[in-house]
Formats: sequence, C-alpha cells, structure tokens
Amino acid sequence: MNDFLAPKDQCTNGGSDCDLPIFGWAVGADEFVFPQEVGLPFSADPNDPQRTQYVRLEMHYDNPNNIVGAQDYSGLTIYYTDNLRQYDGSMIQLGHVVYDSMFVPNGIETTVYGVCDSSCTDNFGVNSVTAIASFLHSHTIGVQLRLRHFRGNTELAPIDENLNYDFDFQQFVPINRTIQAGDSMLTECYYDSRSRDEITLAGEATTEEMCLAFLMVYPAPNVATCESAKFNAYDADGGQNPRFKWLNEANSKGYVVDPGTMKVLNMSKPGAIELYNQYTIDTSNTYYETVSRCLGSHSNNQFYPIDISPFFSGFIPYNETDPECSIIPTKDQTPSTTPTLTPSLTPSTTPVVSPTLSPTKPGETRTPSGTPSMSPSINPTITGQTLNPSQTPSKRFNNNSNANDIYVRVSYLVMFLLIIFCN
Repeated sequence: MNDFLAPKDQCTNGGSDCDLPIFGWAVGADEFVFPQEVGLPFSADPNDPQRTQYVRLEMHYDNPNNIVGAQDYSGLTIYYTDNLRQYDGSMIQLGHVVYDSMFVPNGIETTVYGVCDSSCTDNFGVNSVTAIASFLHSHTIGVQLRLRHFRGNTELAPIDENLNYDFDFQQFVPINRTIQAGDSMLTECYYDSRSRDEITLAGEATTEEMCLAFLMVYPAPNVATCESAKFNAYDADGGQNPRFKWLNEANSKGYVVDPGTMKVLNMSKPGAIELYNQYTIDTSNTYYETVSRCLGSHSNNQFYPIDISPFFSGFIPYNETDPECSIIPTKDQTPSTTPTLTPSLTPSTTPVVSPTLSPTKPGETRTPSGTPSMSPSINPTITGQTLNPSQTPSKRFNNNSNANDIYVRVSYLVMFLLIIFCN
C-alpha cells in the first residue's frame, strides 16, 4: 500500500467503513497459514472499493490481578505475496451479537444460541464456499461450544464443536466443509455460571461473555457477519432492552434477590430456570423479536426479524452415527499437525495477500520463506472458570507448562487481536 495515511476519522470514531473483522488471534493460538491456493485480498488502488486498503489493529488487554508495571510485547507479522493466489479468502463472523440483551444468570448451567439464518447466506453472491478453518470463541464461563449446520429441512454434521473449551487455549482448527448459499448455522455456547454471584452480560471484558464462531472460507462471499440477537426493533415499551423486560417479570415472580440493581438472581426457586429458557429460546417473541445482523463484505449493517423456531423443532436431526463427517478427534485420537487442504473452486482474478499472522517476541526476526513455527508470546493461566468434573482435558490444545510466568493476559480475538477492514 503506497498511502501510509490511514483514514483516522473512519477508523477511530466508529465509522462504518472500518468495522469488518478480517482476522483474529486469541489466547493460546499459534500462527495461521493459508493454503497455497488462498489469500486475503488487498489493494492499493483507491478506486477499488471491493478490496481492503487500510486495516485497524485492535488489541484488548486484561490484567485481572492488577499487576503494576506489566508489559506486553505482543506483535503481528503479516506475510504477503505479489503473486496472485487462486482464490480470495475471507472470514465470516457467526453467533450472538455482542449486545447485552444476551446475559447468563448467576448460579446455573445453560446454553445460549446465535442464529445465522438462510436469508443472510442467500446473499453469498456465490453458490457455495469452502470453510477451511473454524474458531469457536467465548470467555471464562464458556465450557462447551458447537457450530451446527442446516440445509433445507435437515441438520447436517456439526461444522465444529469443542466439548472441553478452554478460554486460555483457543485455536483456528482446520476443517473442510462446503457451505451453500441458503444454508443456516446455529452457534451454541454452554455456560457454567455456578462460580458467579451476579448475572454475566455480553461484552468485551473477560468477565463478560461472548458466543461467537469464526470461519475462514473461500471464495470470499458477500457476507462478513451473520449473527442474531434479541432486540427491541421498534422501541416498544419505550425502547426497553429485552433483558429488562425479562428481569421485570423475574422480579415479579420473586426470582430477583436485589431489585435495586437487578444483578443477583435466585435461580434455585421453582420456575426460575424455565423462565430463563423461555427467554433464550423465545420462538413466540414474548421478549421482543429475534433479529438477524447480516453484514455484507463491503456494506452497512442490515437488521431484520427472523423466525428461530425451525432451529428447535422444524429440522430433521443429524444422525450422530453417520460416518460422513467426523469433525474433531475423540479423546483417544490426536489431530494431525499438518492438515492437507485441497481447494477445488473457480479461481479469482484479484491480487491477494497471503498473510501468516502470529505474535512475535522482543528481538525476534524471521523470513517469510516456508511456514514459520513458534509459540505465541502470551499463554496465560486460567482464572474464574469452573469445568464439569466429568470432562477430561481436551487434546485439541497443547497446554504450555510456562503459563504461570506470563504477566499480562491478552484478551478477546491478544485476548482478541483483531484486524479490521477499512475501505
């Protein structure tokens, strides 16, 4: 890129021209290397609105122990090529919009859902995409995550699942799945909040929660975000947040311990969990509508109501004994460390960048030849997470024995290291 003056107003003042995530790194992950046929498209041509011309690097930090003088040496290396890759790739963000109508009551185990409706994937602009990697993401009370896949009236094998989720060891996992225009996806996040004394809201802080999935796909579709949220779209009841409507009802039934703050619930009372389940799977729109956030690859947000009832009653369920597609290894298997990916779609004609994204250490130098291999510079320890005692440690991640030597935990997708498109 030959213009080093980034569009500051667009990227720092909440402008819509700089809100598309194109890559993320989270705690515990290694570098990401695209297959030889795929890369992220960049362009220095200011007249080319369909290609990334600027990016914003967003880093979220977490210092839960309030350590004075903590320093972070995380960095980012992007490897690019002037040689055209066969396919443009991109990232699709799925799940529940990070909006505080999503909340988890204290003291329970429960599931939160995020819908990617077929009306959004109908806008792919291509017949299908191939997903080559998946990244499931929640925070410290998330213990199991799954990305389900639906076509027509039938549920297919899960695209990805992690039944031993560990916030401190998150990864892009290699997959090979065709997703057709018109398919639907459901992100499921199972939370254990029995260690919490107050409700947990959706948000960017480590102590808040998210329910997200990220897919690296090719060829790049016209959809970058396909999420859902409970939303008061028409400002009914004076614009009341759906969460407040539920809390007011819970308070009237005696489930709220402190009506002054509405932050502490007594979920052991008969009917409390059932009322919350009615909120999370609100097919009748009792607590306002569920809306889709369908964001195009180079367009503004689109919010519109969707019907979520088919996801819970209308699909032919997936037969788990079907050998067609096994997504993650069982406890007796070890995943391959060098996956083979064989793309087979129509080539793109747009120049692309093929980045390898990885944190760097002070004084480290590397060359862009081959496939670099290194451990991330930050591998924090776990705080505040309660796992099901029946679960065994996941072999999906490799724990680092030096994790206790780290001073600062980097949060969300460094805990988030997020690269955001700016046109």
